Amino acid sequence: MKNLRPADYSILIVDDDLDFREIIETYLVEEGYTVLASEKGEEAVEKCKVEKVDLVLLDVMMPEKDGFKVCSEIRNLDIPGFLPVIMLTALGDKESKLKAYQVGADDFLNKPVSRTELNIRLKSLLRIRDLSLEMENISNVLYSLVRILETRDPYTSGHSERVAYLAELVARKMGFPENEVRNIKKGALLHDIGKISISSDILLNENKLTIEEFAKIKEHPLIGVKICSPLYFLQDILPMIRNHHEKLDGSGYPDGLQGEEILPSV
Repeated sequence: MKNLRPADYSILIVDDDLDFREIIETYLVEEGYTVLASEKGEEAVEKCKVEKVDLVLLDVMMPEKDGFKVCSEIRNLDIPGFLPVIMLTALGDKESKLKAYQVGADDFLNKPVSRTELNIRLKSLLRIRDLSLEMENISNVLYSLVRILETRDPYTSGHSERVAYLAELVARKMGFPENEVRNIKKGALLHDIGKISISSDILLNENKLTIEEFAKIKEHPLIGVKICSPLYFLQDILPMIRNHHEKLDGSGYPDGLQGEEILPSV
């Protein structure tokens, strides 16, 4: 992982208190960070959509839309990697802290904020963000491999992206939480990656497959799991890759699962 250089990161401060924003901005600029600022929650969410934001410092008590609502909306944005959110408040009660974590906050600081403590928290969460972006890059390499695989056969070209699109629509219609929707989409994109190890002679065979050839085809879910299992950030989608050819009546493969043995997200 690269060394953390503050100049590489943009911090968004969201607070309707101008004096407080200026104090925190001074701290951060002196440390070398790029600073963005918003006094309203709606504006902050829009900045996260269109600008480079690496971490959000978010006040709880704001007019129109409080920090809890803003944090929840940020968590539902489709943006690369993990975007850390630290919630700031003058409130010291346990209930506010618990609610902050429930809506997706990653840390919680009471006002007035200690400069030393703020720096420590920032560096810790920015390292996690860097790691998440590295994982995103690895995922993109895997998606590219799937696209390369599908170009070998015009019949399956775009298959995984179509499956991912439909899976995402169904997951949203069924009311899955946003993080599960993202996992389902990711699992759908990678479900056939195991086919990369299967001979083109078999994949492109227009005739009826022999028993031996079909046995090779049936190995691709397990091969897909083997490819993805070393990557811990893909652990949640391994059952989708393994079980995408299972059938409710138990006639599928590789495990012959039946009914409720098949996970809802498969």
